[in-house]
Amino acid sequence: MALDTGEGSTHARSGPSLTGVAALLSPRSVAVVGASPDLNSAGGRPVRYLKQYGFAGEIFPVNPKYREVAGLPCYPSVGDIPGEVDLAVISVAAGRCRDVVRDCVAKGVKAALMFAAGFAETGEEGRRREAELVALAREGGLRICGPNSIGVTNLAARMAATFSPALDEECYLRLGSAALISQSGALGYGFYTMCQDAGLGFRYVVSTGNEADLSCLDFMDYVLDDPEVRVVLAYLETIRDPARFEDVAAKARSRGKPIVALKVGRSEVGGRAALSHTAALAGSDEAYGAAFRREGVIRASDLDHLLDLGVAFDCLLRGRSGLPRGRRVVVVATSGGAGILMADKCQEWGLELASLDADVRDRLAQVVPTYGSTVNPVDVTGQVVNEPELARQCLEVVAGAAGVDVVVFMLGTLSRDLAVRVVQGVAGAAASVGRPLIVVWSGGRELSREGRALLLQEGVPCFNVPGRAARALADLAWYTGARDATREPRRRTLPAPREGAAGLLAGQVDGTLTWAAGERLLSVYDIPLAPGALVGSPEEAAAAWRGLGCKVAVKLCSPDIRHRTEVGAVRLGLSSEDEVRAACRAVTDSALGSCPGARVEGVLVQTMVDGVQELLIGARRDPQFGPLVTAALGGVWVEVFRDISMRLAPLDLEEALAMLSELKASALLRGARGRKPADLEAVARILVNLGRMMVELPDLM
Repeated sequence: MALDTGEGSTHARSGPSLTGVAALLSPRSVAVVGASPDLNSAGGRPVRYLKQYGFAGEIFPVNPKYREVAGLPCYPSVGDIPGEVDLAVISVAAGRCRDVVRDCVAKGVKAALMFAAGFAETGEEGRRREAELVALAREGGLRICGPNSIGVTNLAARMAATFSPALDEECYLRLGSAALISQSGALGYGFYTMCQDAGLGFRYVVSTGNEADLSCLDFMDYVLDDPEVRVVLAYLETIRDPARFEDVAAKARSRGKPIVALKVGRSEVGGRAALSHTAALAGSDEAYGAAFRREGVIRASDLDHLLDLGVAFDCLLRGRSGLPRGRRVVVVATSGGAGILMADKCQEWGLELASLDADVRDRLAQVVPTYGSTVNPVDVTGQVVNEPELARQCLEVVAGAAGVDVVVFMLGTLSRDLAVRVVQGVAGAAASVGRPLIVVWSGGRELSREGRALLLQEGVPCFNVPGRAARALADLAWYTGARDATREPRRRTLPAPREGAAGLLAGQVDGTLTWAAGERLLSVYDIPLAPGALVGSPEEAAAAWRGLGCKVAVKLCSPDIRHRTEVGAVRLGLSSEDEVRAACRAVTDSALGSCPGARVEGVLVQTMVDGVQELLIGARRDPQFGPLVTAALGGVWVEVFRDISMRLAPLDLEEALAMLSELKASALLRGARGRKPADLEAVARILVNLGRMMVELPDLM
């Protein structure tokens, strides 16, 4: 029986991994190995779901213990099944999986979904057994989802190959335009029920488990080809192939399909937990943040945030208006206090309250009661209780105003009948105006259920809390800009380093560059340093000061001392020979007194530079994503305040300037309180050159 791979890009679906995903998500026949007549067990639920919810393909229970399961013939082994099998759901203990995989390979099964735990997440022996399974499967062209997966669901095909009890109620089979790809099974299907309760429907739900073979990126790549999928939601513990991630994210951007990711393991404790959960390498959280930002992937902070963005993207991409094109917001409220609160939250999340011109305010004055307000936030007052049509009239006026990107309508508790009448007017406005519209509704959940359903049906996102609405709007605006930005692909092959750069790495001592080699290397990449000299004695220090002829700093240079201020190895603001001589002795004695075995290259006498604000600029190499460039508030407090911005290298001047603007200290750099503005472009060029150096010199750590 042929495999139904669905419609879409021929190129995208021609690779072996996507063919395997097609067998998992769009099979025409499913074998459930380890099938059980207990239809609430891990071996029984998949059979029950497939049969109960009307899967159109063939269902083959497999278990030598039974002749029949759920009214279907039960076969002793996969090899005994008459006809072809696209997907084998393997619901047996870990110790039996190898034999079952061997049977599937012999049968020519295209894909296997493995429920069993006890593999790579348990340690070295588990990793070895998992690798053996994958090698055996690949020899026979069998692709694997899992092990340690809870299952996959294709709601359009009513194909639920899972043992999650989340699908016990048919009400949780609401078909929609979202796809959920989760590296956690229980959390993923639990989140799925949250979304269903909130009115967000799905086409695909996938638990990827340990990702021994097929990964979350394979499934993302596949679902992006489905024209009915509008947004991809992901729960991630790791990304194993950063280059593939960039390709998938670029595909999503080109098709206008946002990816929203909840990446966990941000803390040290969370990273260790992720490793023990699905054998995930949590990696550097800063690197993930930089990668998501560069590739236009929105990072959700928690499940509520992930849900809010799923609802917002689903509604607005279905609606006539599409996504907001900017951050200018008009708030229309039935309560002055509610409007003020929403205005506060908009400012908190970097949104801008749009200014309404005189003509728009005059038209509003014909609708809004005299005791209301026509200034943004517009207060239409509680008069909507008596005149529900006021809501629609106000929304149509403000939505047509120039300089407006999105309209927020705030609604309080109303009786059921009145709530439905008001919402009908709001839904009608959404259908007729050319601006995105969202609703913040603080009424009781049961009271407003019908109204909320009507709003979602008309493509109007509905939130309970002003802060969550403002956060979602800020993310929508960011995504629109990220999607539309011109972005050069990151280099996958290393460019040649600048002339003379590679040889300087020979100056490393136990992985640390000497001061002299580092100074020359920075010069090769046009990264300026304050003038100075490395000396070996107090007299040489005094001579260096005479040559510089200005106020200087004296610092000990040692590859073994990271924070010189903590061991007294820095003296600042020195302006005489005697001060410099004394400082040279003092920094050496103090440092060696605190660190007796420290190696000493010498003492650096360097010009003191008075500027606008001290910044830290640095770089490091992430084991997954490669070089990261950092800009931060500098000085001794850098690790206390953590005012930091990061980007993946290479980066261009625009990205570097954006890094500086993200810092809380950016106001100081721009010249706050009459201070001289910094040369931000010069700083940005240093960031660009530092990124280039890290890309071109992979041995520089």
